Amino acid sequence: MPTFYSDGSCFNPNIPVASLAAWGLILSLDTSEGERVRAQQTCASVEAVTNHFLVVATARCHGTQSIDRAELQAMVFLHEMYRETRLVTDSQYAIDSWRRILETTDESSLESLANSDLLKRLKTANHGAQHEVYKVSSHTWEFGQTGSWPSYDALGNEVADHVAKAANNGLNPPLVAEWRNFQTQLQWDLQRRKMHYEMLGKLHQCQTKLAEQRESSTHGMQLFMGKLGRSVFDVMASYEPGNFFYKDVHWEAGVNFDMECTSEFAAEVLQFWNDIQWSHETTDEVGLQGISWSEITLAFLLDRNMSIPTKIPGTQQLAFKLSDVRAGGWGFFHVAKSFFWAVQSINRSLGGKLFANLTRGKVRSLQKLGSTNQVNGFIHRPRVPQQEMMVRVLESYFKAHGRFAGLHTWPVINVANLEDESFWAGLKIAEQ
Repeated sequence: MPTFYSDGSCFNPNIPVASLAAWGLILSLDTSEGERVRAQQTCASVEAVTNHFLVVATARCHGTQSIDRAELQAMVFLHEMYRETRLVTDSQYAIDSWRRILETTDESSLESLANSDLLKRLKTANHGAQHEVYKVSSHTWEFGQTGSWPSYDALGNEVADHVAKAANNGLNPPLVAEWRNFQTQLQWDLQRRKMHYEMLGKLHQCQTKLAEQRESSTHGMQLFMGKLGRSVFDVMASYEPGNFFYKDVHWEAGVNFDMECTSEFAAEVLQFWNDIQWSHETTDEVGLQGISWSEITLAFLLDRNMSIPTKIPGTQQLAFKLSDVRAGGWGFFHVAKSFFWAVQSINRSLGGKLFANLTRGKVRSLQKLGSTNQVNGFIHRPRVPQQEMMVRVLESYFKAHGRFAGLHTWPVINVANLEDESFWAGLKIAEQ
């Protein structure tokens, strides 16, 4: 059985709108154990190692530019070309995807998953085929490294990595040049926004110090958002509206929700909605800031610990696991959009009771819900469950990406000492 090695390459993976991905697939030319041992012993140079492998294919990643999709495309290409192979890869995502399609009997269940087009092709390619897939740790050996002999799979993985990166750099030079120019402009823009945010923060500190100096000599203090000596995020984290009310919305008998989401999800939304301290009209500076749908979405995730069924861009499919949406490279604003439309639908089914007595801003672009604003959310700022945690998540996000970046990339969430990956993977899934 021939042995192949595959790897993907993705430039700028943390910014999906500026990512560029490709993949490489190589074949081992050593068919005996003796040949493999000699390859391990003669790995002093790039040429010595690459002579033991043959490049089978390289290509640009089509569709979403992500490392996972590139790795999966390499596997799909191999399994569509040959009926009996042994593949060694460092991609746990590709291996998990292969195992999933082998265990899946209902192909329609793949529709809601990230990279569903590739998963369906992989499912078809594996009908009646004899393929084996193995995991190798990535980058355990590099060209020119001295010391103990590397494993043969480590050699193959390094060559595949070299081939994938060369493909990403060399395939379609005009595209690469255009991408580099775009990335340079984007990085400059993000840095400019970050500097702008830092400048505002320093300005607030200066205003606070000035107010503290004046406090001892005059009654006319200059305060930031009605508070002295605290940052904007400190104020928002502890904010409680002075004049507020609770909603008391119930799911009455005979009401059917006109939505794709489930009754379990709708019930969680109603409980969350009834726990919010909704602000009456106010002249308070913090209250007048309003609250965005991104903030409400984050508060719901942190409070209810439930995944939000999210519409996959360009399809009519709902992804019920946010970890799949995140792994697919889609922006977080798609989650906020889906939550907005779901709550809209629940409100409509309940005859407008959900939004009654609430002053809403005009929704123009749900992609730009990064900062608190009156245009895209509610005019007056309420206090939401898990408000302090939600504000701290946004504080960390805006410090990294800029105050007006919008939630394109995913916020990093630390809850009860769980790692970020564990939070998204551990969200409850509403019954479908």
